Amino acid sequence: MIAYRTGAAALLALAMAGTTATAQVTDGPSCGEYKFYPGIVDIHHVDRGESGLSVGDERIGQFQLVDGDGNEVAWNHFRSVIIPSREPGTYRLVGNGTEIYPNGTINWSGSYLMADPTVNAPPPEKLVVSIVGGTGDFAGAGGKLTWFYDDQGKRTAAYEVICPK
Repeated sequence: MIAYRTGAAALLALAMAGTTATAQVTDGPSCGEYKFYPGIVDIHHVDRGESGLSVGDERIGQFQLVDGDGNEVAWNHFRSVIIPSREPGTYRLVGNGTEIYPNGTINWSGSYLMADPTVNAPPPEKLVVSIVGGTGDFAGAGGKLTWFYDDQGKRTAAYEVICPK
């Protein structure tokens, strides 16, 4: 429990540092379609209940989002929990996250599969999660966020952000 509290405090400090860093960016994306890429990644596995990887364990973390030129655009902060999976050799996670941009936040929610949720990286598999609101320019937004590898093998986050009129 002490290790978790120490890890959680470190994660909170990193999250606050990420929030400060994104505030220095003057422009953010708007509603519509665009793509970003993972930059700095800080993801942790939190062992809950049974010892070892099991249902109820958490995957928490943050990662930087950058544009095609490597410029910081936002930070994604999330928490996912392992739930029972029907697919052999994989773990199903259900998660929620918030991406912090200078002009607002985008909130997402969904479930996804991973072969190894302990890796310090965005999920390697293709996944789609729902955009379920936000703040600022993204208040009331919907849409989807799709993670995949592009034709050059680069991990990509493709957004379809639909904002109310």
